[in-house]
Amino acid sequence: MFGNGIALDQRSSASLDSTADRNQIAEEISDETEMALVLLPCDLPNWPTVQRHLTKVKDAQNAEQLVEIMHRLHDLCNVGLDPTDDPVDPARFEGLRLYVGQLAAADRTKLFRTTLPCMVNYALKLRIFKPREGLQYSLQQQGE
Repeated sequence: MFGNGIALDQRSSASLDSTADRNQIAEEISDETEMALVLLPCDLPNWPTVQRHLTKVKDAQNAEQLVEIMHRLHDLCNVGLDPTDDPVDPARFEGLRLYVGQLAAADRTKLFRTTLPCMVNYALKLRIFKPREGLQYSLQQQGE
């Protein structure tokens, strides 16, 4: 429900086709909600280092190499005011390791030769692709 008592699903789908109507809905939500900007990796002072590690993902040949690089990327990009908020977790990417390990050989080859390099190419261009106004999230989503 919005502050004016209108539920999103009660609006006609035709009215949601209009950009002005979508903007009005966003304003109604943001008027009632304190918003904050999402800090993206390309906004960090260590973005060149992050880019170097992203490039290494393209060179990964197996799950172990990929997971090692992902740990480094996580450590570089996961910044916060309180370092105890995110303790070191050596099993953080264990699901990724298991997933890659269970792939058929052809699928694993496609992952490392095509999919990951494509994803990295887009990630390296994050500064170009991010919205000019940034990305916002509701502070209400934060735990107490």
